[in-house]
Amino acid sequence: MIKIAAIYTGISPALMDVVESEAKKALAGLPGLDYQWLTFADPGVLAELMDSVGICTKTAYSRMIDMYWNAVKAGACVIYNICSSVGEIAAASAPLIKKAGVGFVRIDDAMALHAVKNYKRIGVVATVPTTLGPTCALIKQHAANIGEAPAITEILASGAYGKPVNEQTAAIIEAASAFSREADAFLLAQASMTACEDGLRAACGLPVLSSPGFGASALYNEVKAIIGM
Repeated sequence: MIKIAAIYTGISPALMDVVESEAKKALAGLPGLDYQWLTFADPGVLAELMDSVGICTKTAYSRMIDMYWNAVKAGACVIYNICSSVGEIAAASAPLIKKAGVGFVRIDDAMALHAVKNYKRIGVVATVPTTLGPTCALIKQHAANIGEAPAITEILASGAYGKPVNEQTAAIIEAASAFSREADAFLLAQASMTACEDGLRAACGLPVLSSPGFGASALYNEVKAIIGM
């Protein structure tokens, strides 16, 4: 049996539903796969980052590393990191976890790579400021690796975080619309923003990328490699 450990810093049922739903659809492409979905969550990490204005503190590192290693001790074959705000911690932790023989997938990694391969001007939209820095850093890293240099615009939809989907979508549309002429595509920096994807695309007429689908595809590839298919 393959154990997949999803690591969250938020426990929104809507977020967990979309992440697990996309993963389930992707993993259905591996016939006969026997897997168990494990969930680890520590909302205190995101609260810590918001209090520290996005700086990954010693406490945030400690709490995330505890979750990663608790997942390893629980028998996880793959760790699926869901929170983009802890990108710095995920990047630092992944090599050690991989050395322990456990796969590591960041939900936003494949999305960032797709963005730099396909668009010259990328609008990164977030509802919390802590996600902008790590997401833009990930985009720049991928861009440097393949010799690209996209223009990146940071867009914060202030006050949208935690609101009902219709209110959050309206706030995101308002914030992003001001930059429609400066972007070839919008990238949603948080998996929790996925429900707003269609609304933003319809309002702005531009491609909109959200991480759960991309992350699920990357998870599929990781699991496929582990089981040797």
